[in-house]
Amino acid sequence: MSRLRAFVGVVRTRRWREVLDALAAQGALVRAQILVWRRPTGQLLNATLNATLNAATSRPIAPNSEGEGNEIGARMSLAITRATRYGIFSPQCLVRAVALNRMLEVRGLADSTIRIGVRWADGEFVAHAWVERAGVILGDSAANTASFVPLTDVRLFAGRYD
Repeated sequence: MSRLRAFVGVVRTRRWREVLDALAAQGALVRAQILVWRRPTGQLLNATLNATLNAATSRPIAPNSEGEGNEIGARMSLAITRATRYGIFSPQCLVRAVALNRMLEVRGLADSTIRIGVRWADGEFVAHAWVERAGVILGDSAANTASFVPLTDVRLFAGRYD
């Protein structure tokens, strides 16, 4: 299905919330890609610091219940997936994980974690990044992440590099 046809289908069915979520996800992906490009190697993620980048400009809204938090997590995961599939570029897993983590934090779900796992496949070292919240994998499948050995929990690095 072409990107235009998919967009027209969404508009016809009036799923405006999904369109707005996908547009927000596209913006988050672009910002995450720029962040990954600008940060020096090894200084994007930090295992010990819990950072909420741009915390002063974001307006977190705490969910009323855990169920609402799960719904927000599922919605943002779907938005990132759609923006990746139909958006202006196809980012790698780390950019998707950073974007999803930031979207969740802006919406008051600061308890999500970027996970990085590794595996040896066909004579090559392979790494993969995904997001977990309350033991639930977001933006990826459990089957895909199960083949990776998690290194550690990581958070976005708190330092600023302008």
